[in-house]
Amino acid sequence: YRVDSTLINPSPTDYPCLGTLVGWLAQQDNYTGDVPPYVITPFPHCDSKVYITPGQYGGFLGARFDPFVLDDDPAAAAFKVRNLALDSSLPAERLQQRLGLLQNISAPSRSIASASTAEMDVFSQQAAALLQGGKAAEAFDLSREPQALRNRYGNHAYGQRAIMARRLVEAGASFVTVVMENPTPGKQLPSYGTYNWDSHAVNCHIFDDSRWRFPFYDQAVTALVEDLYARGLDEKTLLIVTGEFGRTPRVSTVVGSQTGVMQPGRDHWPG
Repeated sequence: YRVDSTLINPSPTDYPCLGTLVGWLAQQDNYTGDVPPYVITPFPHCDSKVYITPGQYGGFLGARFDPFVLDDDPAAAAFKVRNLALDSSLPAERLQQRLGLLQNISAPSRSIASASTAEMDVFSQQAAALLQGGKAAEAFDLSREPQALRNRYGNHAYGQRAIMARRLVEAGASFVTVVMENPTPGKQLPSYGTYNWDSHAVNCHIFDDSRWRFPFYDQAVTALVEDLYARGLDEKTLLIVTGEFGRTPRVSTVVGSQTGVMQPGRDHWPG
């Protein structure tokens, strides 16, 4: 990137990410699925609430190839993906009239349109297709899953994001990124919380049971593997499970970021 730092935001000159490229290829092959080809659930990875990590978007391919970001946690009680279905006060006929009016207003200006204007046209078409298709809303509706299966994945952030990913792949999405963070019980992160396993203090649950990760993680990942296999999706789905980088083999004593007291943990070891 233009600056060797994690504390920067994406720019239009970034290289497109893998998910973007897969989605781009799908569209080159005339992808016409009801769900977007590239989805991030629930929020993009970020190093803080201020800096959204680069490398997750369309970059120099253009914003039209950005991912569809859920912007809500599937594990939340009031989870709902916004703007995927028509408002009850807007019949389909009126929507068609509005789209026709928009087309007529936009037509005279197309000869002087910029690249940004063209991307806006694409966004409008995609939005209209999502609203009129209706199947995208079904794909994002976890209430359609048997409760027993949701329990198998785990009624927590890891589990419900994983089962959402399976639903999206089953509905035709080409690439889904599931971002995980420290699954503290009962904790709901605001939009764009910090997502990583970077806890120098209390890095492993053997030190402090209030900050565990692996039980949640293992439950969600094993359920996803079993579910993909049971549905025959393993024949056409590549599952990549990855973290950030290594940790020192020896436990060190560091100051806890949340407690402010000396605690055992493991330091960075990117090599």
